[in-house]
Amino acid sequence: MDFRTTILRESHPILSIGHSTGYHDLLITERKKNLPTQGQKNLEKIRIKKIMARIREIGQRFLHSERTPIPDIAIAETTEHLTFTEAKRLKFKPIQDGHRWGKNWGTAWFRLRIRVPKSFAGETAVLLFDLENSECLIFRDGQPVQGLCWSRKEYILFEKADGGERVELFIEAGANARLGAFDIRTMHQPEVAMLNREVWEAYWDLSALADIIDPQVHCDWLGKPYHLLSEYDTRRARIIYALNEAVDLFNYGDPSREKLKSQARQVRRCLKPVYDCPANASAPTFAAMGHAHIDVAWKWPLAESVRKVGRTFSNVLDLMNRYPDFVFAQSQPHLYVFAKERYPTLYEKVRQRVKEGRWVPTGCMWVESDCNLTGGE
Repeated sequence: MDFRTTILRESHPILSIGHSTGYHDLLITERKKNLPTQGQKNLEKIRIKKIMARIREIGQRFLHSERTPIPDIAIAETTEHLTFTEAKRLKFKPIQDGHRWGKNWGTAWFRLRIRVPKSFAGETAVLLFDLENSECLIFRDGQPVQGLCWSRKEYILFEKADGGERVELFIEAGANARLGAFDIRTMHQPEVAMLNREVWEAYWDLSALADIIDPQVHCDWLGKPYHLLSEYDTRRARIIYALNEAVDLFNYGDPSREKLKSQARQVRRCLKPVYDCPANASAPTFAAMGHAHIDVAWKWPLAESVRKVGRTFSNVLDLMNRYPDFVFAQSQPHLYVFAKERYPTLYEKVRQRVKEGRWVPTGCMWVESDCNLTGGE
């Protein structure tokens, strides 16, 4: 019997194992006819580069409208980790856009006095505040409400503003750096702005798909690449095609806010068929939930871990308010002790979410061990 096995991929034979050398050569030749040429690969790289550039532009230009500078800004710096009550008694001085601040492992407390423009009535009003690579915690009415960092620079002031509201925020900002490395920070002008909700939703629809095809995203912290869709995968080709079509639906001149909303809805309709595509028959079903790996002591002082708990827990609780199906798992009982002692209102909110089954305490060790070292851990 002339035994041979053909391995198929996307309905094209790519390898034949058997006794018939001529048949094997024929299959390889046939497969090569279907491989993309170098020119096609280069064109694909250009398209991906264009897609990524357009998505960045959408994020920078179209997510917010009527950006209004906040003039009343003040700062107080300290090397101590203070409670809100203690920090409020510090001596604050007025500052402006471009103010340079920070000492190694020091802290700056920013006081922002905000007035929401009357034209924002009925719209979602947000704070935009860029403190570069600083880790921050916002206090509103004396309570921690949300963290800010290099990847999250906005805070929703009002889901539906009346217009004319006044808000006073205190923001604890750490001049943090790993292993003592340090650069002086620059404060960029804080603003209050309208959130363009439709554009925001379209932006994340675009970004999520773009992440699937972007090789720069799919690397671990050591730079080792994760699994990417094959360049021969039809799903990947469809994603690239849909993204290329979708980003062209925005007008990159100076569109009105109403035009942006309309264009964003078109983008989401364009991407819907890709999102509706089922996974392949052998794909597993995953149940995903949030988690924060917080090192109790790693490349920063132990006291900084306490503040990391405040920033992380406040962010999670805020997201739970916005997304009713969001479930979060957090290990290490020691972190809950930090929250109870330093942020009692956050701790009580966590307890309530645990009762609801949306916050899941996990792990059987008081502090997660370092499995790379031998010793008492």
